Amino acid sequence: MSLKPLKYLVGVLFILIGLGKISYASSISHHQINLSIDLGKKQILGTDSLILEVSEAEVPFRLSNGISIASIKSGSFSLDFSKMEPKEDHGKPEEGSSWTGYLLKVPAGSVGKELNVTLEYEGTYPSIDFEKDKRHYGLEVGGYLNDKSGLLLENAYWYPEIQGQKSLFTYQLTVRTEKGIAVVSSGTRTEKDNSIEFKMDFPTDQINVVFGPYYITRTNYKDIEISTYFTKDDPDMADAYLDKMKEYLKRDECELGTYPYKSMIVVDSPIMVGLGFPEFTLIGERLLTIPDMINTSLGHEILHNWYGSGIYVTPGSGNWTEGLVTYLADHQFNIKQNGQAITRMELLKQYTVATRGKPEKSLNQVGDDDASEDRAVAYQKSTMIFSMLESQIGKKHFYKGLRALTKEKMYHAASWDDFEKAFETESGQYLEPFFKQWVYGKGAPQITIKEEKSFPHILMTPYSISFTIHTDPLFQFNLPIEVQTETGIEKKTVSITKPDQKVFMLLPSRAQEIRVDPAYKVMRRLNDNELPANISIVLETNQELTVLFSKSLSKEARELYEHFLKLSEIKFHEIQELRQANGPVVLLGPPDTDQKIGGWDPKDVPWRWQKDSLEVAGGSVHGGDESAVLSWYGPAGYSQPIVWIVGYSKKGLNSLAQRLGYYMPWSYVLFRDGKSVVRGEWEKHPETLSLRVFN
Repeated sequence: MSLKPLKYLVGVLFILIGLGKISYASSISHHQINLSIDLGKKQILGTDSLILEVSEAEVPFRLSNGISIASIKSGSFSLDFSKMEPKEDHGKPEEGSSWTGYLLKVPAGSVGKELNVTLEYEGTYPSIDFEKDKRHYGLEVGGYLNDKSGLLLENAYWYPEIQGQKSLFTYQLTVRTEKGIAVVSSGTRTEKDNSIEFKMDFPTDQINVVFGPYYITRTNYKDIEISTYFTKDDPDMADAYLDKMKEYLKRDECELGTYPYKSMIVVDSPIMVGLGFPEFTLIGERLLTIPDMINTSLGHEILHNWYGSGIYVTPGSGNWTEGLVTYLADHQFNIKQNGQAITRMELLKQYTVATRGKPEKSLNQVGDDDASEDRAVAYQKSTMIFSMLESQIGKKHFYKGLRALTKEKMYHAASWDDFEKAFETESGQYLEPFFKQWVYGKGAPQITIKEEKSFPHILMTPYSISFTIHTDPLFQFNLPIEVQTETGIEKKTVSITKPDQKVFMLLPSRAQEIRVDPAYKVMRRLNDNELPANISIVLETNQELTVLFSKSLSKEARELYEHFLKLSEIKFHEIQELRQANGPVVLLGPPDTDQKIGGWDPKDVPWRWQKDSLEVAGGSVHGGDESAVLSWYGPAGYSQPIVWIVGYSKKGLNSLAQRLGYYMPWSYVLFRDGKSVVRGEWEKHPETLSLRVFN
């Protein structure tokens, strides 16, 4: 499903653009771009005077399919260029790519030198009617030009870039457009009579421009100018965002050091994502009022100015930014709200669901791929690894290591290897085994308990217990264990070094229950009975889903649900009975006339159907533009999680499709007039990894 929860979407810094397989040695070290934007004609005119570091006689570069090149010169001399032939060694565009590759023939004797090149071009971009077209527009929208607003992100290929360039660059961008249009980009801003200039003296990896008729609110935090650029005039919301920005900047400077730039802007956009760039973050207009946005995602985005937009990822070394920023921002907030154990359990749950039965990359292999299993590695697994690392070396050494790396690598690229060295230096610990297993290794262990025996012991302590911890695949780690006895809890940390690890404990009284990793401190795959029933277990995936339509639906009602699936971009196949499915299922529509759905008669569940009315947690939906979604387990138990969706109108189901992705962590949500009126988690929590002891 494409509607991913924003808390896992925001802060995406490096947009997947489908680079070819070949990396070229030539690079651009500086862009000086004059950009004219004609919103009426949906057209841009560009001149890029760039500095080219030449390493081959023919330099490959690319531009949008909608752009035509007027001329390329070096000084007064015209340079020859041609479209790339579709050969593998040219890194040809993949089918469906939105860019065209070119080869620039440089003058003789230029190889190994700097070459000043001026490229003149013009092009058009489509307009998008976001009010009419209610699809969930996200990262696929690199560029658009509407009557009064527009967006030119890096993946719109609106300026020349060398395919596979690994080095960073600086730029100076001058933008001209009609009066009343505000322009946002990274760099020191200078406003003139008919243009605005952005000078980016710090090395960066992309240029992005946003423009529209914004209401602008500005203030300062210390010497940092902070601003909001909102489409609607909403002083209260602007003030709320500015106050939170100050709070996050204060927190981050205290923990990590001085903010690396001179300004910070929150700018809204019709696309339903949150994206972070140096000095500004782009947030979907309809997402601004979601509580999670200002309470967690905004802090995530600001933190990216240190990690991701301040220190970049070394190309090909694995995207460490999302896990680190999620750990420092979202994870710490969730701990304050829910406690450590539940917060870590949620990470493990998301990881387990997203990667189940799928090939998995290691942390140093995962990039910005949009596959749910890759995102789970980049976000959830990476966050857990940083949590385990801090636990191993201590909070003091952890933050000292971060500050040292930040100071050394700011405005440069860093890899997992740089983190290993920084944490080793500050902690004095040898961390190669940790990084080799958790960062450079794939997957995570799944743990089960086997062969429990409890008996009186011949020594002074009257009781003992023995059992086996089975780990598949084998990882080596320290595993916390608790044994509940008649008189209290006995704790032990076991070093796991073999697939079947024998554990023996002396106890003061008779054992009642064994609990393994009760606080979820170990990166692992959860067992089925440890997974809570919530929406994400079924819907947080890009895979084809199993769908069951209620037999009570009329033809017209069924069409509403089919439109919901299309709008949500859910790929599915249909079944008639729940017993036909072995895994997750989406149920659509109210129960059949016999109160069953797909042959299933839910018993002892925390909701109630009264004809077409659904009652959950003191709330109900029963008609009009209302809708609801709830999660549970089907008749097959933990191996068959379900999500049940009900709506009564096209408007209600459309509204649900647009918002559902942001309520993935909940067990149930009821919507009225496009807003959630009831939401929550079931009181029954999942089982921990435990084993009852029968004496």
